[in-house]
Amino acid sequence: MTTLTKELIQEMYDMGCPDLPDMLPDPDPWRLTGVGKIFLGALASTVLGQPTGYQIRGTQVEVNAVRDAVLASQKFRYALTEPGTTVDSVIALLASKKDATQNFENALGVPWPM
Repeated sequence: MTTLTKELIQEMYDMGCPDLPDMLPDPDPWRLTGVGKIFLGALASTVLGQPTGYQIRGTQVEVNAVRDAVLASQKFRYALTEPGTTVDSVIALLASKKDATQNFENALGVPWPM
């Protein structure tokens, strides 16, 4: 599996790489621009625990909504891979992720892509 780094995503974007949509979730529902694709790739890297070097700017509500959704997605993903995780903890983390993604949608007006 290829790791999407900021440099790889930028290189693929610069080249107009046709494989970029195949490496990311289907972008059509979100109608992503090139910058949106890079942002989605950075989000995926962050959720997977890889540093991206990107900074998020916006209102405090928007920044908090993005941060909370990323952290909730990351915690949920890690719980699914950790041995000994209980069903109750997964359900609680899923509920937390659902709340965070709803806050993201309310703050930014677009659905959470992950």
